[in-house]
Amino acid sequence: MKQFKAFIITLMAIILIVSTQESVAQDYAPSAEYASLLGIGFYNMNGGFMVDKLQLVFPPSTDQPVEFAISTTDGNKVVSLPMRIERWDGYPAFAGLRAPSGHPGIVRVEQPGDYIMSISVAGKAVTTLPFSLKVESSGDPFNPRKNFTREGPWSSLGFLGDNMDKPDSQLLFYWWSNSRELPNNLKSASCTAYIMRNGKEIARSKGISVSGTKWRFLRVAFSQKTSSGEFSFTKAKLCENDGEYQIVIKAKDAVVKTFTATVSGGEIQRLARNNLNTEPHTDFISPRLIDMRDGYGGRNFMVDAYWVTTE
Repeated sequence: MKQFKAFIITLMAIILIVSTQESVAQDYAPSAEYASLLGIGFYNMNGGFMVDKLQLVFPPSTDQPVEFAISTTDGNKVVSLPMRIERWDGYPAFAGLRAPSGHPGIVRVEQPGDYIMSISVAGKAVTTLPFSLKVESSGDPFNPRKNFTREGPWSSLGFLGDNMDKPDSQLLFYWWSNSRELPNNLKSASCTAYIMRNGKEIARSKGISVSGTKWRFLRVAFSQKTSSGEFSFTKAKLCENDGEYQIVIKAKDAVVKTFTATVSGGEIQRLARNNLNTEPHTDFISPRLIDMRDGYGGRNFMVDAYWVTTE
């Protein structure tokens, strides 16, 4: 009897925790997770997009119609795709967005120009992402190929990531790159991320390959070299000293780009767009996300994301 009572008490506690988490999630308007929008697949031969593995932050308590759309800057919708909300156990403040079939949805823009990508919930845009499509022709009349490229936030945004499911794990860095950013017209290169302060190296990552003209989502982990050896570099280690830090991406010792992060009061400072009360709400970038790089439904984990910019 005592075991049964203990089981009931435990069950009620779990229900209370889950319901509390769900009610807290509903205190905020839904938003598309920005990194998942930046990470959707792209077909550079026809200016098409593969819409899959999107995340919704603070999903509505009941299912609502959700739409992915690409529109011109003057509001004319070019393509759209209905999405369905896929609830996740263990992460009540997040949900997946997938095409109704469960398979990736394919949309095609096929024309150069300036566009706005958006996610709408119940007919209201909750997140927007401006970008442009440019096209280059082969110039060969006997092989008239086209190659589309995207320009937009991919070039200027990244984030330091702390794995919240593994306390004191290595500090991570995520960003987007492609061969068009590489120096000296390189087609491919191994890139390394460095954390610098006042021109001095604090930590570095291992090299990661960058190739191809499409934006690729990259993730590395930082380590720190000392006279005693090489050790994992954590968020806590970074926050020991206030000041301005640079995350420098290098290829063959040449700087590809530099991001800036600030530590103040022992905390990494966030961008204004990471504030939960950001207005307009469509500009909001969530400071938390689920890392799904190991596959949809794979070894995922929650990331405390400290977004940084090159600007």
